[in-house]
Amino acid sequence: MQQPYHPLHEGGQQEQYYTTDYAAPQPDPQRYEQQFYTRQPGNQSGATSQPYPPQQPFSAGTPLFSPNFAFISLEPTGESKLVAVLSYVAGWLTGMLLLLFIKQNRFIRFHAMQSLLFFGGYTVFFIAFLNIIHAHIFFLSGFAIFAFVLMHIIAAIGWFVGVIGALSGKYVKLPFVGDWAERFANNNMQGTVK
Repeated sequence: MQQPYHPLHEGGQQEQYYTTDYAAPQPDPQRYEQQFYTRQPGNQSGATSQPYPPQQPFSAGTPLFSPNFAFISLEPTGESKLVAVLSYVAGWLTGMLLLLFIKQNRFIRFHAMQSLLFFGGYTVFFIAFLNIIHAHIFFLSGFAIFAFVLMHIIAAIGWFVGVIGALSGKYVKLPFVGDWAERFANNNMQGTVK
């Protein structure tokens, strides 16, 4: 969209420029050079005074929020997403290995810690319910079998949600362990680069 711009010159003449929304009108450089290279009234030597070379005309440049303005991406990269998915592959074991070897990627450390806590807790309950079932305690073995099956369903859902969250590049928190994993990822990243 162009808007007319009418500056007044010496002698009252009007020149018409057309401007865009992004740049200021470009003045005639010849006219401004004449202002600096003329004889001044107080100059006795007859030489022209040249205090400074003419200044470049003002232009607005690129607006701050134009479509070409580049923002720093805080999204996890494809490689980070893949490694975060790997933290769920073998449960707590891959989570622990990634925590040992990946030190400066908050996204990977979050998913690795969440995998370690979620599947570590799953393993502890798995062993406990397996021992109750194996001991043949009359009233507890029926409950233990039900809890054992329910625990496997919850673990499968947690695994699926964790993998989908890692693939999508989001910090999806699993129940009970997501907040702890987030605190761990934030505390260990003090002063390091994401």
